[in-house]
Amino acid sequence: MLKSKTILIWDSLDKNPVNDEIKILWRKNLAINSNHELSLPKIVEDNGARLKSKYLSFIYDIGQIEVSGKDLIKHFEINSGFSLWWMTSLACKNHYTITSQISNIIKILAFEEWLDDRQYSVIKIVTDNKKLAESVKILATQKGLTFKHIKLRNTKKSKKSFIRSFYSILPEFLKAIYTLTCYLMDRWKLKGVGLSGWKNSSAKITFFSYFFNIDRELSNQGVFKDKFWTELPSLLEQKNIKSNWLHIYIKSELTPSSESAKKLIQKFNKFNFGMQNHVFIESFLSFQVVLRVINNWIKLSWRYIKIKSKIKQKTTYFWPLIESDLNSSIVGSNSIQNLLNFELFRSAIQALPSQKKAFYLQENQGWESCLIYAWREFMQGQLIGVPHTTIRYWDLRYFFDKRLFKKTHFSRNLQPDLIAVNGKDVQNKLINGGYSAAKLFSVEALRYLFLDDYSKTNYGSSNSYKKNTLVIFTDYQTINLNLQLSILKKAIKMTNKKIKYIIKPHPANPLSKNHLYGTGIVESNNTIENLLDSCNVVFTSSSTSAAVEAYCAGKKIITFLDPNTLNFSPLRGYDDVSFISSAEELAEILNNLEKFNSNTDQGADFFYIDKDLTKWQELLV
Repeated sequence: MLKSKTILIWDSLDKNPVNDEIKILWRKNLAINSNHELSLPKIVEDNGARLKSKYLSFIYDIGQIEVSGKDLIKHFEINSGFSLWWMTSLACKNHYTITSQISNIIKILAFEEWLDDRQYSVIKIVTDNKKLAESVKILATQKGLTFKHIKLRNTKKSKKSFIRSFYSILPEFLKAIYTLTCYLMDRWKLKGVGLSGWKNSSAKITFFSYFFNIDRELSNQGVFKDKFWTELPSLLEQKNIKSNWLHIYIKSELTPSSESAKKLIQKFNKFNFGMQNHVFIESFLSFQVVLRVINNWIKLSWRYIKIKSKIKQKTTYFWPLIESDLNSSIVGSNSIQNLLNFELFRSAIQALPSQKKAFYLQENQGWESCLIYAWREFMQGQLIGVPHTTIRYWDLRYFFDKRLFKKTHFSRNLQPDLIAVNGKDVQNKLINGGYSAAKLFSVEALRYLFLDDYSKTNYGSSNSYKKNTLVIFTDYQTINLNLQLSILKKAIKMTNKKIKYIIKPHPANPLSKNHLYGTGIVESNNTIENLLDSCNVVFTSSSTSAAVEAYCAGKKIITFLDPNTLNFSPLRGYDDVSFISSAEELAEILNNLEKFNSNTDQGADFFYIDKDLTKWQELLV
């Protein structure tokens, strides 16, 4: 092939131009790639295992970059054997941060693979993503290709408040100072809450969790129950097992302020008669903690400034896509929060009497590495991580380069002694990801115990109202919600069947009046369980965990693939799930809705379900 052709990278959901250029569709899913149009999301999915491995290797290699005889892990060391590197958004591989470019990095890896054995002279990209354009430009230059960048026209930009807009233009060090100031003003009132009970606790089991989504009715009675641990606190009480609870406070409807959270924790401590001791991580705030945070922040920021150019040089065309994450994690707001967590967890664990066991919600967030390090530093007992929901294939927080499993600091600072797995799906994904089966312990899926209540005999019902009803579960992100509804509205116009449409929006992203105007779709605030009893088919966004609940309830699942990111469905890889990316694909399924019956067998082993919590009882001993 002669070096005379142009590659057009089309980073838009708008209709791409019709011409003879080879088009790489950056954000469009195509069922089949043609000679002139290639869907990069499809290429990524078709080569998922290899690209996932390459990305994990890429992150590992960044940590190993040597500058002045030391790797980055050592340069960012806070305490003996512990590095801020492990808490960075980059090392945590956190897809959910505002600055994350994980999807684009993986697509760049896929694009480079495709480009390597082909000859072109020009790469032209149409995008509003400046970082992506810069990255592709460096790649093109390295390969000796001409580069052209064309900005999209008339693209709508999301409106920001004045404060958000002002904050976004601040230098990272000012963002850090602002974050620390706001944090202390808001959370200082939690200082000392429950501290006496914590220091003098006779309990031998501790739980680390988020203070969020608390059961309102039970909390009014002073009873602690949340969506993460559900029936476990009740089990502990029945077995007369005392427990300590350290919470990470997150604002919610029930506790919109630190003051309201403080009052609720005090109520829990008062009405639990010494069976439970509740504290916040902020309970351990002190002037000494703040001074140590500021001291570490200044030292690490100065080190980063001195070596930043070397990191940029060695990460080549990936640098534009990782710079914001690194800046925020080492110098900016994330750095301050991570350094606070490090000092607070050390203070909390040091003050805690000797423990036999501890459990924490495992998502491989930055604070978890602080907990693990402090737990082992002060020689406490067995530490058990609890992935509380599903694990998605592309949720890379749970996965690591295979070389890392052989490193001493990995098992010491980043891994618990055991991982409590809630079903075969999670177990298989972790083992395939390189985890030792010996470190996995089976427990009941606390968040999904309600699945046991479904009437299996009702799943196979042939009632016509079920076969002509579609239940829709939407996403927590507005852009994904709008795309999903856009596809659905177009599909409805192509459908020749009378179908009842019921939609349940994500609780964190309610619908506006315009979303459903003129569609005939009925909004419902009914429970997921009740809605699943009314249908045989469910249409979900790509990332909602409600898809798993519906799948385990025996329903036919249709999932909309979000073109802006990877396939984050927890059901990716399940052959009996339909993944669609166009209105035409959805309409074809809707026109045959009556053919789908509930399947009582699917998802039977997805979660371990037993309301007696037999497996948990064994682990708690």
